[in-house]
Amino acid sequence: MATRVGGQRRPHAARGAASASQSLGRYRLLVPIARGGMGEVWAAEQSGDLGFRRLVAIKVIRGDRGDDAAMLRMFLEEARLASRIHHANVIETIDLGEEQGLVYQVMALVDGAPLSSMLEPDRGRARSTLPAGVATRIVGDVLRGLHAAHELKDDDGVPLHLVHRDVSTHNVLVGTDGVARLADFGIAKAFGRTSDESGIGEVKGKVDYMAPEQAFGLPPTRRSDLFAAAAVLWEALAGEPLFSLPNDERGIVSRRKLEPRPLGSVAPAVPPAIAAVVMRALVRRPEERFASALEMGDALEEAVRVSGLEPATHQDVARGLEERLGASLAQRRDSIRAARRGQAGGARASLPSVSEQEDAAELVANELPTLVDPLAPTLVDDEAPTLAAPPTPPAEP
Repeated sequence: MATRVGGQRRPHAARGAASASQSLGRYRLLVPIARGGMGEVWAAEQSGDLGFRRLVAIKVIRGDRGDDAAMLRMFLEEARLASRIHHANVIETIDLGEEQGLVYQVMALVDGAPLSSMLEPDRGRARSTLPAGVATRIVGDVLRGLHAAHELKDDDGVPLHLVHRDVSTHNVLVGTDGVARLADFGIAKAFGRTSDESGIGEVKGKVDYMAPEQAFGLPPTRRSDLFAAAAVLWEALAGEPLFSLPNDERGIVSRRKLEPRPLGSVAPAVPPAIAAVVMRALVRRPEERFASALEMGDALEEAVRVSGLEPATHQDVARGLEERLGASLAQRRDSIRAARRGQAGGARASLPSVSEQEDAAELVANELPTLVDPLAPTLVDDEAPTLAAPPTPPAEP
């Protein structure tokens, strides 16, 4: 029983649990590729008339969380907002539906890995960095995707003032084509136009990438997303997070007091012009940051030029991904192909048991980079502390 974005009928809460070979409308689940506290993402096959088939990614709310009305509302809002964004640097949302008690969201399946996986330290090394050209190319893509989201309008041409609120290395998917794409609009906010009525005092997002105004519980703006994008670039160039704080109330309180460390003091090899762009986007007062993601992206390109660096291409990014994660990506492709062959042959007796499925999910989570990582710990709804803003918060953007 399909439920479409913007439809009149409100879907009932998800109650089941997704399993291999299960059909959700036109989609058949193959293998789990990400799992977390709120839900899971599966590689799936879409089928149609005249032998049409293609691979997609399907996100479902976890069965034991399906009665959480706030989570279901957030899940539907994510699909509704993300489906409006059509840009090469944003993960495409294809469909939304309900079947067998499961509400699901269908997205483009991109062969790749989160930037967080690319930055995992190699064996024997304390930290892992990216070449400045590659890092700026990846974040430049993210900024283009952010600009498309920030400029989004409704059907009447009225700006939605969309803010992602959760830009992080986990939510930047780097494809084997070298293109970086922004994922997970699960806690995005189109001010005044979504069912999320959070206001001053409520904190959402990952603490290590959080702009000061978010930590103080003030409404974020597009410049809050620019702070987070700069934190992503800082981490890619420095080989460590800008902050290393627990993603809880203690971390938020600490975040309010901390100032970003100068990139040059941690990564002196980074050209000063590039470091200057990063640090400008990390200033405390939002009005002193770049005015838009497009402006920040242009500044990054100019910084690469004046630094005498050869601008990295998407082919350079693809080579870096292959060098770091090629074997794991090939293993995952093999798993998906095997699942497709097994289902095409109708060998239902050979399908994995529930415990085998859980083992496979754990293997994917622990040994393989996920295609999309929308399930990393995030302060949202019932999992988020609600903190009152202090008497003297920073200036509201």
